[in-house]
Amino acid sequence: MVTAGVIAIVILLHYGTKINPVVLFWVAFIFTRPFGATFGDLLTKPTANGGLDLGTIPATLVSIVLLGILILYSHKKKLV
Repeated sequence: MVTAGVIAIVILLHYGTKINPVVLFWVAFIFTRPFGATFGDLLTKPTANGGLDLGTIPATLVSIVLLGILILYSHKKKLV
């Protein structure tokens, strides 16, 4: 939740202020690293530990599909 909150703040700052976009990029980049690790843990941890127990290959496939969907969405949004 904290990581998502920080990223939301960065998005608001990007669109609502004139803060240097390079600075905002690096802040977002630094905070997405723990988000990615947490998401990986969610997918691979056993269900007894709060995860989905998918294993590494299915977790990788889920990540690839989600990234593909986000890339396609972003690409189509720019075309409009």
